[in-house]
Amino acid sequence: MLYLSLWAHPSKSARLVKCRTRNRYDRSAISIAAILQEMGSPTNHRAADAITVDIYPHRILVICQKDIWGHMNETEFLDGYDPNRYERPSVAVDLILASVVNGRPAALLMQRAEHPCMSAWCLPGGFVRIDESLDAAAHRVLATKVRMADAYVEQLYTFGTVDRDPRTRVISVAYFALLPPDRFAAALKAAPDLTLAEIVVPWSGETGGPVAARSQDGDALPLAFDHADMLGLAILRLRGKLDYSDVAYALLPERFTLRALQDVHETILGRSLNKPAFRRRMLATNTLVATGKRETGASFRPAELFRHHSTQE
Repeated sequence: MLYLSLWAHPSKSARLVKCRTRNRYDRSAISIAAILQEMGSPTNHRAADAITVDIYPHRILVICQKDIWGHMNETEFLDGYDPNRYERPSVAVDLILASVVNGRPAALLMQRAEHPCMSAWCLPGGFVRIDESLDAAAHRVLATKVRMADAYVEQLYTFGTVDRDPRTRVISVAYFALLPPDRFAAALKAAPDLTLAEIVVPWSGETGGPVAARSQDGDALPLAFDHADMLGLAILRLRGKLDYSDVAYALLPERFTLRALQDVHETILGRSLNKPAFRRRMLATNTLVATGKRETGASFRPAELFRHHSTQE
């Protein structure tokens, strides 16, 4: 660590500084005004009798022994603070509401009715208001655009590529929820601009990357902004959490068969699983409880019904 003791009037642009390290002396010039400006000091500051500057490999620490802000208190500082001193990007929230429909991953999308990306499909979202938190904004969008008030959503990731929105600098916080298909019924009935689209994953395993979307009729749905990347990350995270979390049970009724549980896993992973090995692995978790009942309406031997018992309960 290198210690510098500096004596100078702040109005002077530069002074010689006496440096001592390992009993050797060196001389260099430091701009006091530049240091004070970087620290946020007003231009009409008073003189500091002594300033201690600690130089580290990647930063300079300045300790003033006298109030160079002219005895300004915090209230005075905040009253005079200029919020336009720094550029402020817009902040948005986008909701990734995923499900499994007909054995394939799906997500709720809405068609844009205005520029930019008019007629393209996007995740339900909106800008964060100046007086609300991120979570409050997410739940407002959930209630107003999705018509769903009681879904649990959690933050997935923050997307901040500089040119992700052609309008202006927009940082978006993506929220995620995994829901059974029947939870979307009210939204789909009330809003014709919404659809539960199939998500087409072009990569295997945990490779990651953007995905595509298509309608239930098989038509391609162009995605707006970077929402293909958002959906891709949601699938990637979902696959990663499948083995160590209870996330798959969000798509199942209270009582389910092992076949239904395996179907959910295969849909999320995008590949087939060995039936005996899967059942042994699931039963070995000690989170499945046999109900003593069997499914009804089956044309073959009815399968046993289970319920999930979380180890966290």
